Amino acid sequence: EQLYQFHDHELTEAEATVVLDAILHERVFDSNPLAPDESKPSLWRREFNLATGSVTEHRLGDTTSEFPRVDERLTGLPYRFGYSVTLEVQNTDDGLSFGGSQLNRHDTVTGTVETHDLKGRWAAGEMTFVPASPDAPEGDGYLLTFVYDTTTDRSELWILAAQDISAEPLARVHLPT
Repeated sequence: EQLYQFHDHELTEAEATVVLDAILHERVFDSNPLAPDESKPSLWRREFNLATGSVTEHRLGDTTSEFPRVDERLTGLPYRFGYSVTLEVQNTDDGLSFGGSQLNRHDTVTGTVETHDLKGRWAAGEMTFVPASPDAPEGDGYLLTFVYDTTTDRSELWILAAQDISAEPLARVHLPT
């Protein structure tokens, strides 16, 4: 099956296997040359066996996802939690508009996804994970993301608890216009 990849989530190596977690699209640019909006992107895992040359792949949940991130202390290492945004493409009078409608926390061990629904009012961008301390365990920290309020045409910086992404933000910083 042919899949299109734009954003990597994480790349690790274990013995003779390279594991690539990435956001993949089933179809892009067939009918719309301006945006990859023809299929819903989701998180996939591809495993490349260097000894045999075989490749296996499977979807890591059904959540529509884009702009993946992990705790940067684990770059290139096995990880459990990843973060992404459910991205929706909308046609507007000004052209195409990309907005994140939901924030996601992927647990690659259990296969579950915890979400923060933005309730149609907010559009979110890519999140950044900040550990609670330099030696905090994976997942213990904060998620920072810029959000756009579609009703007021204003933006904010949100800080959420990474351990409970579904909860209300711990802090909201109103940005000047």
